[in-house]
Amino acid sequence: MTGDTTFPITIKATMADFWLSNKQALEIPLIGRQAFKVFFCFAFAYFISYSFRSVNAVLSPELINDLDISSGELGLLSSSYLIGFGLAQIPVGVLLDKYGPRITEISLMIFAVVGALLFYSADNFALLFAGRMLIGVGVSSCLMSALSGFRSWYPIDKQPQLTSAMLIFGTSGALFASAPVRIILPYIGWRGVFLSLAMICAASIVILYFFLPVKTPKEKPTIWISNSNKVKLLSWESYRPIGNPPIFNIS
Repeated sequence: MTGDTTFPITIKATMADFWLSNKQALEIPLIGRQAFKVFFCFAFAYFISYSFRSVNAVLSPELINDLDISSGELGLLSSSYLIGFGLAQIPVGVLLDKYGPRITEISLMIFAVVGALLFYSADNFALLFAGRMLIGVGVSSCLMSALSGFRSWYPIDKQPQLTSAMLIFGTSGALFASAPVRIILPYIGWRGVFLSLAMICAASIVILYFFLPVKTPKEKPTIWISNSNKVKLLSWESYRPIGNPPIFNIS
């Protein structure tokens, strides 16, 4: 790699690249009611993501009493969410570049529904761990899908405001998983809580499917790593500069 490395990215997109349906074209950038609708789709999914992330703190006494898991297993169980979440991050980047936020987030959130149902029906630690890890994978794109959609569909000057609003919704999800869950816990139990979260997550998938724009780029973008090395952006090869940046090239 050379010292004059640059990263110009060229992506061709027109209004015809974004559709609400096969008949109705979408005007970019989004404004008014349509802008609010798309934001709500992302915000609701991120709300659920944070609810899944925080809910085990409230349910831990019930899990210990019901399934007789140890404190160490409880800690590992809480970590399994972040293990799945972290392992999915690089694949999420590739999927967002290739398929866009709508298909990526919908596809991954199906894993969250499956994980929540597995957690709901689990009768041993192994199933709890697997379910919790699947949930982490399933919600791993909730924030980045939103930011990717915002970048494509909203004006540049609205990006900081949109990002801040997303974080507010995420925090609201964490708050929802505290006192409100504690209030309903005696009535439906920890299994009922996860069954409810699975149903809410499934509802979010339906909302994302019907109300997010469909992105269909006409041409796959490319990234130029150097003057003599052109790499497709939508490939694992594009991650090589992250692991081997020019600043570490001392040869």
